[in-house]
Amino acid sequence: FKFARSSTQLILEMAYTRSPTNHSQQMYSADDLQMIHRSLNTMRGFLNMGLWDGSEGMMHFLGTASCMIKLQQPGFKVAVAAAHSIYLQKWREYAFRGKDESECDERHRLRSLVGSDLERALWVDTGMYGNGPWFSCFESYIKIVERNQTKPDAMTIRFLEELPYHHLMCDEIEEAMGGNAILSGHWKRRNTTFFDNLVTMAQLMNDPISVKLSEDARQMSHAMMHSNPGKWYKEENPKSKKELYRHVELNPEADAVDQERWGEMVGFTRHEQDLVPHFLPPRERLTMKIGIADTRFLCDQFASGHITMEEYMAKFFELKETMYACEKNDPRFQEEVPLPRKIPDWAIPALYTSVM
Repeated sequence: FKFARSSTQLILEMAYTRSPTNHSQQMYSADDLQMIHRSLNTMRGFLNMGLWDGSEGMMHFLGTASCMIKLQQPGFKVAVAAAHSIYLQKWREYAFRGKDESECDERHRLRSLVGSDLERALWVDTGMYGNGPWFSCFESYIKIVERNQTKPDAMTIRFLEELPYHHLMCDEIEEAMGGNAILSGHWKRRNTTFFDNLVTMAQLMNDPISVKLSEDARQMSHAMMHSNPGKWYKEENPKSKKELYRHVELNPEADAVDQERWGEMVGFTRHEQDLVPHFLPPRERLTMKIGIADTRFLCDQFASGHITMEEYMAKFFELKETMYACEKNDPRFQEEVPLPRKIPDWAIPALYTSVM
C-alpha cells in the first residue's frame, strides 16, 4: 500500500519526514506532532473501528493523513485528515452523552480536547465538503480553478483559498488505493470518469505528486470498475453491507483467474467479518445532513448550467455561514481555545467502566 496502515507507521512517517525546502530540518514541529497525535487518538478512541467494508475504518483515516504527509501538507491539515469523519459517526459511550444533547454541546466538548481551530475545521469542512465522492462537485471545482487562471476575482480567489483541495484528493485516492475498494466494491460510488476529474484537478493546481497519486488511482479504478456505469454506478453511500456487496461487479474484461479469486475473497470477507463488531451506527448531525445535501444540490445546479458560477459561489458562502451557528449564538464559543497539553479526564476511556 502507498499509505500508512497502522498508527505506528503514521507516527513514524510524520516524525521523520524532512522539510522539502531544508532537508536538515524536520517537516513537522513538536507542536505539530502533538496536534496530529491528539487528532489521531481522538478518532481512535471515539469511533468504533469494527469492519464494515472489508477493513477497519481507522485504516482509512490513517491512510488519508499519510497521503497528506506525502503531499507535504502543514501539520494542521494532516490533523484534520486524521479525524475527518468524526462528526458523521456516533461516538463511544464515554464520549457520547445522549441523542438529546445539542450540537453546540458536542462541539464545545470536542474543542476542549482538540482546541477550537481543529474542532472548527472538522465541523465546517465536514458540512461543506463531506459530500463526496459527488461527481458534479469536482466538476464545479474544476470550472472555478479554470476561471481563476484566466479571470481571477475576489470570489474565485476566496473559494479556492478555502477549498481543502489536498484533503479531498487524499480522501478519494486512499479509498481507491488503500484496499477498501478491493474488498468491498466501494469504488462503485464513483463514476468511471471520477478519477479523470481528479487528475485534471491536480494538473490545474500544478501539483505533480497529486497528479501521480490520482493517476495511479485512476488506472486502478478503471481496471476494476464495470464499464457500464449506468447500471452499476451508485453515487450514494450504500445503506447496509448487504446492499454494498449486492452492487459489486468486477470489470468483465479482468483476468478470468483474478475474477474467480476476487469472488472468493469478497465472499469470505463478507461472511467472516460477522465475528468482528461493526461500526457504531452513524449519527449524522442535522447541520451536517443539511450541509451535505445542500452542497450536492448546488453542485448539481452549477454543473448542469441551471445557475451561474457567481450564483453558485454566493449560495455556497451563504450556506457556509450557517455552519457557524454555535460561534454566533453560544457564549461558550466566544473565546478561542488552544490545544490543551493535558488530556481532559472526560476523554480518557480508562476512567469509565465501559467504553464499547
